[in-house]
Amino acid sequence: MSRIPIPATIEDAPEAAQDGLRAIQAAQGKAANLHRTIARSPATLAAYLAMGQALDTGTLDPAIARRIAIGSAQTNGAEYCLAIQCTLGRAAGLTPAEIEAARLWHSRKADAAAALSFAEAVLTEVGHVPSAIFADVRASGLSDEAMVEIVGHVAMNVMANYIASAFDLEIDYPAVEPLES
Repeated sequence: MSRIPIPATIEDAPEAAQDGLRAIQAAQGKAANLHRTIARSPATLAAYLAMGQALDTGTLDPAIARRIAIGSAQTNGAEYCLAIQCTLGRAAGLTPAEIEAARLWHSRKADAAAALSFAEAVLTEVGHVPSAIFADVRASGLSDEAMVEIVGHVAMNVMANYIASAFDLEIDYPAVEPLES
């Protein structure tokens, strides 16, 4: 059970957050527990949505962005976000093997592999990306713009991961099985 009350419906959320929740519902089919929880602070929901909308207009391949979201949720132990991101990954066309690989920051696609290596370092090294990884990303052909966007995606996903975990949100997407050792 969540540590704070989650608005049961969009109409139960603060009025200033309702349009944002309606936009999420239109795009994803529902306003999930995560989004209704973020809506407890209309300012935070507005920031979260604005960041996502801005990053959606960037140069980074959306499939790579989804893989970053999956890796972030896995690394941060955010089971709630992992359930959402794996569901959205399947809907976006990622195969089960690609989703499982993303959970481990891997991909068979060279550009995605370089981006995931960079994103993992940003997350686990708190932004202090080792020179060798930075050089690999450069060699992969990812632009400076894409690298900055990767950091943006990591930051946005960390926010969602932390909110879901801090407030112990009930999973309202299909749960994801733990990785086999």
